[in-house]
Amino acid sequence: MVTTTVTTSSTVLSSPKAKQAPSITTTVSLNHVFPNSYKDDLAVHSLQVPADVGHARYLDQSLPYVPVFEEQYGPEVSSSLQTKYYTLTESGQAGIEAATATLHALFVQATEHVLANQESLAPYFHIPAALWPRIQDSWARQKNDTISGRLDFALTDHGIKVYEYNADSASCLMECGYTQDAWSNAAGLGSIGRSNSSTLFTQLTAAWKSKNVQGTL
Repeated sequence: MVTTTVTTSSTVLSSPKAKQAPSITTTVSLNHVFPNSYKDDLAVHSLQVPADVGHARYLDQSLPYVPVFEEQYGPEVSSSLQTKYYTLTESGQAGIEAATATLHALFVQATEHVLANQESLAPYFHIPAALWPRIQDSWARQKNDTISGRLDFALTDHGIKVYEYNADSASCLMECGYTQDAWSNAAGLGSIGRSNSSTLFTQLTAAWKSKNVQGTL
């Protein structure tokens, strides 16, 4: 399974601390041919690491989230001197990025369609009737607040398959980006390919700036 992170920067936070600006609705044409990603694009590699490398700490202890991360995953490069890492082809990366953007837009469209046709579609979801007004209100006020989400993909012989979308979620951000790159460098893999998180911080910064939030969150 491949996990990918969605960052959005086309909409503006609708809160008292934000300067209002028009939101942008993305429409996806299903007739368009998008890049895809296949099982053969992903490769698993075995790595033998020396004891002094494997048992060494690799994260900056001054960063506030590092103790939390180490409590969950451990402080070492590898608890075993035999570990694994993954590589993805450039075309595979392009396919995942295209699928991420497209599916996010489709999920938004699907949600809007369901809420616009609540009377006829609500019975299919088995959501208590008392919750629908809250869902409608939340969507009306906060649908433009999304900064990131997580899509879980499988890469098959026939292309990408999506398992689920944890929308409006920051999960997996702590495991990728700085942490992933620090592990790669500590394990001696820094010269292999490029990080698929290389633009993550820039994207997150742009997404937050686009919300025009004033003051401390």
